[in-house]
Amino acid sequence: MPQCVWNAMLDDKYDCTVMRTGDYTGVLTITENDEILFTKEVDLSYNAQFGPDALDVMDWQNTIIEFIDNQ
Repeated sequence: MPQCVWNAMLDDKYDCTVMRTGDYTGVLTITENDEILFTKEVDLSYNAQFGPDALDVMDWQNTIIEFIDNQ
């Protein structure tokens, strides 16, 4: 069963989520009004056992901002 590792809302418009796909892997998804705009496979450092690593979150946030800014 997929597990949400991280979720954030950007600009009250974009729902950004990382769902676990394996011990050290996940999928970053950006949606707007339930429409998928972007997906990307991402790494989960340290198995994200106690939550996502700060550097992983920073990388995901940079990916999200780059995508939104270039849309």
